[in-house]
Amino acid sequence: MWEKCWHLCRDFARRKEGAIVILVALALPIAIGFAGLATDVGIWYNQKRQLQTAADAGALGGAYALSTTGVSTIVPYATTDAKRNAYNPALGPITVNYPPASGPYAGNMGAVEVILEQVATLYFAKMFLSDPPIIHVRAVALTQGLNADLCILTLGGSGLWTQGTGDIVAPKCTLYSDTTLGTKGNSTITALAVYAHTTISGSITTTQGQHPNSPIVPDPLSGLPLPTYSGCSQTNFSSKTTQTINPGVYCGGMKLNAKANVTMNPGVYIIDGGSLDINGQAELTGSGVTFVLTSSTGNDYPSVTINGGADVNLSAPTSGTYASILFYSDRRAPAMTQKFNGGSNNAFEGILYFPTQSLEFSGNSSSQSCGRSSSRSCLRTISLDLTVTGNSYFGTNCSSTFKVSVPGGVSLVE
Repeated sequence: MWEKCWHLCRDFARRKEGAIVILVALALPIAIGFAGLATDVGIWYNQKRQLQTAADAGALGGAYALSTTGVSTIVPYATTDAKRNAYNPALGPITVNYPPASGPYAGNMGAVEVILEQVATLYFAKMFLSDPPIIHVRAVALTQGLNADLCILTLGGSGLWTQGTGDIVAPKCTLYSDTTLGTKGNSTITALAVYAHTTISGSITTTQGQHPNSPIVPDPLSGLPLPTYSGCSQTNFSSKTTQTINPGVYCGGMKLNAKANVTMNPGVYIIDGGSLDINGQAELTGSGVTFVLTSSTGNDYPSVTINGGADVNLSAPTSGTYASILFYSDRRAPAMTQKFNGGSNNAFEGILYFPTQSLEFSGNSSSQSCGRSSSRSCLRTISLDLTVTGNSYFGTNCSSTFKVSVPGGVSLVE
């Protein structure tokens, strides 16, 4: 009996069909194992995608907390938002870093980093793995302009541009354009951060990043009233000597010729029509002054031209309705270009507010232009658009005295 069985098995094994069956029987567990491993890997990828979504939500929640309720709320906001997006603390820890501890935004006080870890689920992969792998994900969100120290804001038009050899140097504050922002030629921009509603391009150096596709910033001074006035204190004022002038209404403009040396007493100087012309070799000095450019007739709104070679040293008031405002152009004024040309001794401290007009800084300026090497070294601008061109320098070494806040928004950057 046993001998017959032995011969039968031997004959079966010698046959081709028998050999194939044996090979299949041996290979089948391995094939099933690899199929199971592939299934588990697919499950892990899905778990990682879900965990990444939770990390993204946590980072955005933490950044929102930073911009609205403060640093102390970052961790609870981040943790809550991660949990709402399927993060389970029982499966792994959450780490919230403010500022981020790694990556291009490491140390950035406007960013929040969230790191999640979770043990992967083992099904068929138990045949190959004794310990499950750890899924690791990371996300970083950045506050967009919130609490920004804003030096330059352009509200429309062609945006904010440097060209030729013109430079903007603003390492301590932010530049913002409601359209485009960039550099052309050999010009450069150095800033804490730059934002634009559309595109950013050119030679730009920042410590807190470049942020295209940002929200539009409304005019932060839209509620600033024009002063009421009547009559004229001076008409067609012109100077070519040394003199001191007082606040008042200057109808028909103000002109400083070569050799003029004019000192302005503190207060508001209303230019009603005409132009403000400061020619080369003229000197103008004033502390606590505001120029208001308007028109009582609704036409002939003032233009401004500060020519190369002029020596202008002006600072805005530090209190009152027009605190921080150095130039205030009537919002009803039509489009025109206001020209602040170079001058090695020029120093401006305050805000140049031209909401419907273009600003142009150009030509023949040296290291002190716009207060670069001056103790009065804070120049802010809010204008329709801005161009810095020629051999000019636009310095913005500002303190918090002239902060302009930017509306909120957060974005996922890593």
